Amino acid sequence: MKQSGTTQRVIMRVELFLDAKSGLDKLCDRLGMTRVAALSRVLEWFADQDEMVQGAVLNSYPPSIRAQVADLILKKRANK
Repeated sequence: MKQSGTTQRVIMRVELFLDAKSGLDKLCDRLGMTRVAALSRVLEWFADQDEMVQGAVLNSYPPSIRAQVADLILKKRANK
């Protein structure tokens, strides 16, 4: 997802389980980042991924083919 010269930002609300919030807090403390900055970077990265990677991250594939999907993603990345 490329940013244009006139970058517009959107504010969104995110709901997390307590364990995820705790993990995010630890990450941000370790890296010296704000939660907004960390979440923005992760979401921008995610939106820029192809459908196969997005599906894997969202656990959209049935367990019986997850290993094959992971192999396909790695092979595709290696050929870039």
